[in-house]
Amino acid sequence: MGDNFLPEKTEGTNVVVGGITLENVSYGGLGSMELNMIASEVTAYMQELEKNTNSVNTFKNALVAAFHFRASLYMMEQEKDNFRNTSEVKLDNMIKLLSSAVKPQQ
Repeated sequence: MGDNFLPEKTEGTNVVVGGITLENVSYGGLGSMELNMIASEVTAYMQELEKNTNSVNTFKNALVAAFHFRASLYMMEQEKDNFRNTSEVKLDNMIKLLSSAVKPQQ
């Protein structure tokens, strides 16, 4: 996992996740509004887990939520890499076509 997802040592904001207050949370470039939005999304996911599984095991639901959000991030990273690779291939092909079109006839 990249360093930009690790808590920084700077002054942060307090957020509530699943009824638990996390103090002084700071993640590179995210402001208080974004951090609280993320905390709300995690809380909502945990509540949905609790409702669907009839499990009030907050620790287990927190781990499942963490796994869910990390898996989602992984899939987005894979899609981005696939898009970049496809774009690079298309760009290379276009460069070859343009190069062959502008080469002087010998």
